[in-house]
Amino acid sequence: MAGIALTKISDLIDGNGNSLANVGETIKYTLTIQNTSADPLTGITISDPKLSAGPIAVGDTLAPGASTVVEVEYLLTAADIDAGKVETTTTVLGTAGTSAASSDPVFDLELLEQTSDINMTKVLNNNQAYQDANANGRPDAGEITQYNYTVVNTGNTSLFNVTLADLGLPTNPNDTFMVPLTGLADLDGDGQVDDLAAGTRATGIYQYVLTQETLDNGTFVGTAEAKGNPPGSDDPLPASGSVRVVLPQQPGFVIAKTAGTTKDAADPGEFTDLDGNGVDSGDKVNYSYTFTNTGNVTLTEVKLVDDNGTPSDVSDDVT
Repeated sequence: MAGIALTKISDLIDGNGNSLANVGETIKYTLTIQNTSADPLTGITISDPKLSAGPIAVGDTLAPGASTVVEVEYLLTAADIDAGKVETTTTVLGTAGTSAASSDPVFDLELLEQTSDINMTKVLNNNQAYQDANANGRPDAGEITQYNYTVVNTGNTSLFNVTLADLGLPTNPNDTFMVPLTGLADLDGDGQVDDLAAGTRATGIYQYVLTQETLDNGTFVGTAEAKGNPPGSDDPLPASGSVRVVLPQQPGFVIAKTAGTTKDAADPGEFTDLDGNGVDSGDKVNYSYTFTNTGNVTLTEVKLVDDNGTPSDVSDDVT
């Protein structure tokens, strides 16, 4: 069975002019149908399961030797671009006189250029380095630094198994934490909502609890890294984003010095009567000291020196 000749030309319509195939753009197929029989060709239909779920009616009656041109547009899907190709097999059917006529199937392979890429940003919520829960005008251990994250699929393919890890405090390799993302989907049908469609974004929020170690660092650059796998690859693409965090350090301390007030074996009181004849030269005055760190950073190499009532004479200082 013959009687029909078919030629097919495909052309990607680059709607956004980025020289890439994108979801929602089209491939235009130009089909030239020629009646090669000796009878008029009627009831012409185009059959291609990729281009249409059912037959496409042409409607023209072609005289022997005559041709007609039909254009069919195919809408690109994410699956097409992730596969990197669109394969079509087209056949034209009709009736030549009283006999069925058909073209030979015409196969076409349209290769689609794939560009997989990922981008991410990390910022401070409202540009604030910390949330001053106790309203004392400084950051303290236990208060919160909130980070906002955005992960964008800037390529034309899907990204799979997308994750976001924040490296936390640069001086602490054990401070890494995972950031949950909203805006992901299950594109590969594996039951995991961890994929990012081309041109879309996912966002995350993490409230980081300030530790004393964080405050002792003061100013640091916090970095996060997003990863996602291109189609058919186990080698993830990375993207990182950083933000400079400035935590004001306010060192401070107070010292309280008191003389003993009780009289027992553990605390003999304000003085010790060494010779039992009342307070006189050579007896001891008993002091207690309380050193309080009133700042928000750790103090090291703390040393307490009492000048023993003689500021100008260091020889009798007590450490």
